[in-house]
Amino acid sequence: MSDLAKIYQDNAGRIQSLVLEKLRDAEAKFFKVLPRGEKAVKVDVHELHGNAPWNFHLPPIQRDYEVAWKLLMDPEGFKAPFGPTTSERYGKGKGLQILADGKVIGASPRLERFAVPLPGR
Repeated sequence: MSDLAKIYQDNAGRIQSLVLEKLRDAEAKFFKVLPRGEKAVKVDVHELHGNAPWNFHLPPIQRDYEVAWKLLMDPEGFKAPFGPTTSERYGKGKGLQILADGKVIGASPRLERFAVPLPGR
């Protein structure tokens, strides 16, 4: 193996470890969004791009990672008449909160949370 191949292999292993460590929610058996910031915590909602790690062959085959795919065909998950929704269709009872600059600026009973940037920031 060449030195360059070794560098790429090491980087790939480090990226895989970080994705599994930082984005995987073992209790929910799903990859979740982690906002920026030192004290950030994973967002408590399933979003469709939580299935993106499979595009890059990141989850190991021998673990329970595949459970996340069940939501794709679940009408209470992502399944919708014209293709998958971007977020799970069932919520935790809080409803959608639209946040801007950390303040709730709107709400909907369907989803969990949505953050928008304020203009000029």
